[in-house]
Amino acid sequence: MKYTKEYVIIILILLFIFSAEFITVKITNKLLDRVYKNLGELEEDIKTKKVDESLEKLFKDWEKDEKILSLYMEHSEIEKISTLVRNLKINLETNNYLNVEEEVNEIKFRLDYIRNKQRLNLKNIF
Repeated sequence: MKYTKEYVIIILILLFIFSAEFITVKITNKLLDRVYKNLGELEEDIKTKKVDESLEKLFKDWEKDEKILSLYMEHSEIEKISTLVRNLKINLETNNYLNVEEEVNEIKFRLDYIRNKQRLNLKNIF
């Protein structure tokens, strides 16, 4: 019972760390799911060539999500996705549909990478 105070402090610190990690994973998954949904709607609209509304929604939502994610994530990955989203917007606004599918797939790949990197598991801890 000599170190009871220290053990309580350590346990409280660990609880704080794990709860903060749990919260950030939940936020990340929520934001990435919204981007996935927007990408799915955009893919549907690309087939009909009516992309204005879904493209604007994807772009505005990503701008908001980017600000939140950049608070606690690696900036280089977020910047790569931002660049891809901007390129996607430019290509669709100029009716250049050649690289659109490739860019959408690259965005999805990057989003999956972020999701796996944020996940709490032993591989990411050590």
